[in-house]
Amino acid sequence: MPSQSALASVGRALVVDDEAELREGLAEHLRNHGLEVATAGDGRAALLAVERRPSAFGPMSVDVELPVLGGFEVVKGAHATGSAAAVVIA
Repeated sequence: MPSQSALASVGRALVVDDEAELREGLAEHLRNHGLEVATAGDGRAALLAVERRPSAFGPMSVDVELPVLGGFEVVKGAHATGSAAAVVIA
């Protein structure tokens, strides 16, 4: 695992999942490894967070099946804002 200082340099992570236990579990794991983490429970909330600050997020973990707006739409919308976030679709 990279050092905490190396992880901190990747930016804030965004974890998007409608299942609270999964979302919070992954967020806690990332925090334990030195990342600052934001979470969203649906696709629209995630996209709003990225639209407000496109350069704020480094890694993003996005569930495919989300309420309101699906995971692929979140990724497409995030990239449309100019965000260069690295995305993992789960």
